Amino acid sequence: MKWRKKFLLTLVEKKRVTRKELVDHLGVAVSTLSYMIDEMKRMGFLTSMNVAHGRGRPYEILELKKDAWFGISMKVGRESVRLMLFDARMTPIEEKEVKITKECRNTEGYRRIIESLLKPFEDHEKLVCVGISTSGIVENGKILHSPIMNVKDLDLHSIVYSLFPNSHVSILNDVEALANYEKHEFGGNRLLVINYGTGIGAAFLENGKRKFFEFGHVIVDPDGEKCYCGQRGCLETVASEYAVLKKFMNEDFSIMDFVEYEEERYRIRLDELRHLSRNNPKKVRRFFTDSLKILSKELSNLVIILNPKRVSFYGEGINRWMVEDMKTRIGTMLSKYRLSDVEFVCRENIPHSWEVGVLLDSLEKYLDTL
Repeated sequence: MKWRKKFLLTLVEKKRVTRKELVDHLGVAVSTLSYMIDEMKRMGFLTSMNVAHGRGRPYEILELKKDAWFGISMKVGRESVRLMLFDARMTPIEEKEVKITKECRNTEGYRRIIESLLKPFEDHEKLVCVGISTSGIVENGKILHSPIMNVKDLDLHSIVYSLFPNSHVSILNDVEALANYEKHEFGGNRLLVINYGTGIGAAFLENGKRKFFEFGHVIVDPDGEKCYCGQRGCLETVASEYAVLKKFMNEDFSIMDFVEYEEERYRIRLDELRHLSRNNPKKVRRFFTDSLKILSKELSNLVIILNPKRVSFYGEGINRWMVEDMKTRIGTMLSKYRLSDVEFVCRENIPHSWEVGVLLDSLEKYLDTL
């Protein structure tokens, strides 16, 4: 039933609610809500407690039972694979992470690591949903190609179903997962989500439908540097943290070299750059200037094409001052009527946004069956 999904998602997102808040949010009569609450308690999903309020009657607080169900979320990336087990309230209760070494950075290496992380949960009684967010091009539960992870045709869907045949599964590109998190956590429509770091990705969400596109691989200069994806002059070669790091280090190295030897040669300086960008931006701002100028230009084109209501920035490399800088630059490039109602926000330091975003997608599939 549709009302069950809406009821339970409301509790997932709001955590604790009163009867009045549920009546207002669900748009139902008090008598209908009483029936819904009784049904949810009967199904073992709901718990409640009475809270004293001055001299008046106590009011009832409703929340999900922690063990109503459980879900696994996994983030697959170039540097690590991280698994998190969540309870029904979307509280993480267990976390495991495997760092990816150069020897494991291939299709079979990732397959082994993902299977080894999932296997211990194979007999979990109340595990109903599994979500995986990953870098690369994702289609029908497969990573078709991820040059940055050196992966081709990795069928994640089959791996999950072989271990959890009764679970509900979502496999999303990492920026799609962020777009889903943005929708559930902050609401709205026509949402453009940008993930900025050593790579650049984008996703657009409109009327509940997501569209991921490889923003970092749009061609900026056809005669430019060869990218690790095989093209020349991709946006990532001139506007990602890679381009900024070259200026910061005052060294000339290729993006191919950076991708292959990031941990060995560049990780310490990249972490230093990120630290200064967050805590002392005046020291490093000049190194970002050219990259932010180029990125702002390409974002201007996206704003024209997609007409978003909100542009939200995520990622390890983003900071508020960078978003303000780009907003100002875009404002000088586009006419005022195009930007009159576009909001630019920085979602820095939000824990588990990827994991929660993809898990919510798989949870919705489970709730559709109730």
